[in-house]
Amino acid sequence: MLPRLNGLHVENERTWFCGRPDREQSRLFEVAAEATDAAVAAAVVGRRVCDMDAAAQAVIEAAGCGQYVFHRTGHAVGLMLHEYPEDMAFNTRPLLAGEVYSSEPGLYVYGLGGFRLDDTVIVGDTPEVIVNTPKTLEYATVM
Repeated sequence: MLPRLNGLHVENERTWFCGRPDREQSRLFEVAAEATDAAVAAAVVGRRVCDMDAAAQAVIEAAGCGQYVFHRTGHAVGLMLHEYPEDMAFNTRPLLAGEVYSSEPGLYVYGLGGFRLDDTVIVGDTPEVIVNTPKTLEYATVM
């Protein structure tokens, strides 16, 4: 079940490690966190919806991880959780002040794991993340 506040949804998914992650798991976790932050930073009024996806993908491609992406970067969030615009990569509509989106780029490596850190962000002149869960390896590691 995903949380609701005043009838509206919020997403806050995180990858967890049971035991210390190895070097490659740590790297993929960090790439996913950086991609999430890049998408959030692009959630600025007047930029295009697809700019959020492009920002995340640029981080992922620069890290050599493009082959591990299997879904969009995010979607609008509201009463029904997954709302229009659903596929951010192809939506060139300008972002509007107060819109709410998930930023959840994921990397999925067969035999190694999935790496996704999802933030909920409000579009503005300065984007506002409305979840406070840390995106650090220390926080995500259960010993």
